[in-house]
Order: sequence, then C-alpha cells, then structure tokens
Amino acid sequence: MPMNIYTASGRRVKYVNLQNGNQGDKDHARKHLQSGGMYTVHRTEVGSYACYVTLREVPGEKFNSVMFENA
Repeated sequence: MPMNIYTASGRRVKYVNLQNGNQGDKDHARKHLQSGGMYTVHRTEVGSYACYVTLREVPGEKFNSVMFENA
C-alpha cells in the first residue's frame, strides 16, 4: 500500500515501487534511490494531482509518494 500522504516528518518510509508514477518520476527515483531502501521523510507536499516527498537522505530532491510505503 502506498505511503500515507500525511506521513509526518521524521517517519521512515521504504522505496518499493517503480511501477507507479509517470516515467519521469520513475527515472528520477531510479537515479537517486535504492530499491527496498529505507528513508526518512523530511516533508510532504500534497497537490491536487500528486503528492511529493522530500527525504533527509537525498536533500533537494522530490519523489512521488506512490513509490513508497510506510515502514
């Protein structure tokens, strides 16, 4: 199940899915993240179309939340 879009800062998430999100989201994630890797939520941005998450381990980058699940 994808991560809760209201996951609080400091909570852990697991990068699990390259099938969800658009191709640009998938390519971006593949470039920066390890499949099955555990990451710490810095912030989530909930939009009308998608939710993006920034991670403490990858500063300055945003990832589509559908590629993560809560740990």
